[in-house]
Amino acid sequence: MQIEIEEDFLDSAIPPWIEGGILPPFRDSPAKREGTSPYQCSIEAMVRRFLDEPEGTQDSNRWELLRGFLDYRAALRLMGFQGFQCVSGSFVEQVESIRGRTPNDLDVVNFLHPPFANGVEQLTELLNWLNDRHLLAGKAKARYGVDGHLVILDKSAPEYVVEETQYWLGLASHQRLSLKWKGITRVELSIEESEDAAARRIVDEWRSP
Repeated sequence: MQIEIEEDFLDSAIPPWIEGGILPPFRDSPAKREGTSPYQCSIEAMVRRFLDEPEGTQDSNRWELLRGFLDYRAALRLMGFQGFQCVSGSFVEQVESIRGRTPNDLDVVNFLHPPFANGVEQLTELLNWLNDRHLLAGKAKARYGVDGHLVILDKSAPEYVVEETQYWLGLASHQRLSLKWKGITRVELSIEESEDAAARRIVDEWRSP
């Protein structure tokens, strides 16, 4: 299988759409690790790519969702979490064109190092703790517009990490109805706030009259 990439996107972190309004699962060949999904990009690059999609429509729904996602990242950062996030779902598709609607939320799988040296040792306790703070699933969606899920990067439980990664990335890499194989994005979450600050400026300036 060969996927043609538009020249303007050859050096872009996120490739262009392919037929069906989705990201390609790989750039050139699935055997080339550096060109496969999830596409690693900065939060600024992600905001620039998906804020104004379809191009020029000034979709306030995408603006609200990106603001919520930046707030969601800030809340995780404030609690000391670090790692990366895989973003999928209709938000990283041309859903306005292919389904005639705007995206409802951002589907996010958080791969995070726990900030606790002690105190919260059991996964169920940690999940309950995050859920109480509106950072998972339905509560996160209601507050931030983020359907958030968690994979703890626990070196003491490699089988758990592999199994959870297999499940979530397998689910995120296929459209639910068409079963088409598609690409998703990956953004880092670090304690450093500068990238998020730059992304937030882009969002705010886009919305400004």
